[in-house]
Amino acid sequence: MAQSLHFPQLKLLQLQQIYVTDDESLHCFVAGCAALEALLLDRIYGFRGLQINSSSIKSIGVHLRLRGLKVSVISAPKLETLGSFRRSGSFSKFDFGTAVIEVFHVVSLATAIQSVKILAVSNDDFVELNEVIDLMRCFPCLEKFYIEWLQTGGNNVGRRKRQNLIKCSDIPLKTVVVGNYHGGKSEINFATFFLLNARMLESLKLIIKGRNYGSKFFTKQRRLLQMGRRASRQARVDFRSVDRDHQVFNHVTGVQDLSTSDPFECRC
Repeated sequence: MAQSLHFPQLKLLQLQQIYVTDDESLHCFVAGCAALEALLLDRIYGFRGLQINSSSIKSIGVHLRLRGLKVSVISAPKLETLGSFRRSGSFSKFDFGTAVIEVFHVVSLATAIQSVKILAVSNDDFVELNEVIDLMRCFPCLEKFYIEWLQTGGNNVGRRKRQNLIKCSDIPLKTVVVGNYHGGKSEINFATFFLLNARMLESLKLIIKGRNYGSKFFTKQRRLLQMGRRASRQARVDFRSVDRDHQVFNHVTGVQDLSTSDPFECRC
């Protein structure tokens, strides 16, 4: 039945809380939307893979709690925005043909994906800086990067890899947003890396849950972040206190949000 469905004028597609028994039917359904510009997969169950082959799609959002899922982007030359949010296990593997990402580990990289400008990721566990550096190798034209984790920790080692990245190319990021920031050593190292190396950086936003931080905390944080050594003189650091149940991607409630110029920018 899905093979006979065609929606040539459909630009926004949200598949939410459904059970799919046949992967091929889902492939055909998405392929039947020839003008598709934004796709949101929100808690879909029963399938293990999805193929995306679209000359028009610009934004893809994934919110799944299914391990072992493989999302294969066969062709998406206009893809500019990519988001995997909410929880770890949202996808196990993202295959771009020339680049394969498994959770946050880059398994292989033959050719970088030049079209993606905005990347947003959310994970249960702390994401190591080395993993983020690998992601930037996959998406070398990133301008905005949003990241959130629920658990703090990690050591963010790998100084040689960081130096190699800097030697290979400048970091084009203009905006970095870190959710659930607590100001621990690993998080400071994470944020400082971008301040010291992103020469085009304009904004580093650190989102803190809870409002019981005093002025001494923020003064100390700015000192530890080494603001005086920042690579971009125009870069500013903004701390924002939010409620404890706040999540960076809460405002992405539907596929209509993915159709905006920056779906993950908080406008509240």
